[in-house]
Amino acid sequence: QVLRAWLENTSEPAVHKAVADAAPLLSRLVPELGRDREVDPALPDGDESQFRLVEEVGHTLVRAASARPIVIVVDDLQWSDLSSLAVLEAPGTSAGEPGATRSS
Repeated sequence: QVLRAWLENTSEPAVHKAVADAAPLLSRLVPELGRDREVDPALPDGDESQFRLVEEVGHTLVRAASARPIVIVVDDLQWSDLSSLAVLEAPGTSAGEPGATRSS
């Protein structure tokens, strides 16, 4: 929901800059991101893919927020599953990495 709302309210050049090379992976969550790009069929499935997806969500949100602040409101956090919590944690983890606000 956060990525879709950001996508709807962001210019195409800003989207391409924030998404960088992660579009094929992120298009698993938001198919609109893969619309203008070729999806790589060699993307791995399973735990590695899920970890990379969560990591890329974090990196993308950090890059997007460096251009224009983003506020994420979470309702009913107590009902979140572990995968959802990992996605919520990802932007905070990504923001602390060297070069996190630098675009790729």
